[in-house]
Amino acid sequence: MSEWISVKERLPRSVINKVLVWTEHDDLCGYIGFAHYEKYNGEEAWWDLEHGERFDKRGWRVTYWMPLPEPPKEEDHVEG
Repeated sequence: MSEWISVKERLPRSVINKVLVWTEHDDLCGYIGFAHYEKYNGEEAWWDLEHGERFDKRGWRVTYWMPLPEPPKEEDHVEG
C-alpha cells in the first residue's frame, strides 16, 4: 500500500487520477475521501468525487493524498 503524500511535497501528475485524500477543516476533524486533482488556466482544485464539488467550496483543505491501489486481477479472484 502506498504512503500518504503531502500536497506540499508533490501533487498528482494527471487529472484523470482518482486518489484517496485526507482533508482538514478549521472546526472539524479530518475526513478521508475520494478525489481528483485538477489544474486549469493556472487554477488548482481538488474535486470531492462523493459530493461532486470542490473541497474548498465547503471550507476543506486537502493536505495529503495517495494513489489508489490497482484493482485485483481476474486470476486473483477465487470462488468460494
